[in-house]
Amino acid sequence: MFVFLVIILTLLILSGLVSASEVSLFSLPSETLERFSKSKIRTHKLIAKILEHPQRLLITILISNNFINVGIALLSTLSALRLSYAININPEYAVSISIIVVTVLVLLF
Repeated sequence: MFVFLVIILTLLILSGLVSASEVSLFSLPSETLERFSKSKIRTHKLIAKILEHPQRLLITILISNNFINVGIALLSTLSALRLSYAININPEYAVSISIIVVTVLVLLF
C-alpha cells in the first residue's frame, strides 16, 4: 500500500511538471525563441529545436500527461479497493472517494 502511495505521489509530481512544461514552452515569445536559436548555450538550442515542431511537441506532452493521469487513477482505485477490503467498508464508497480525491489532486497539480 505504501508503495502505491509513493508511486501515486511521484506520478502527481510528474503530471504537474508535464503540465508546467506545456505552459512554459508554448508561452515563450518569438523574440526569446530567436535568441535561443542563436545562443551558444546547449539547453537554449535544444528548446529552440524542440519548438520547431510545435504540433509534435504538444501531442507528445498531452499523450504523456494522459498516460500519467490514467496511471494515477488506476493505482488510486486499486489502493481504495485494497483499503476497503482491509477495513470492511463498501468498495463503491471507497472508489467514489478515491475518484473525488484524485480529481482534486490532478487539477491542483
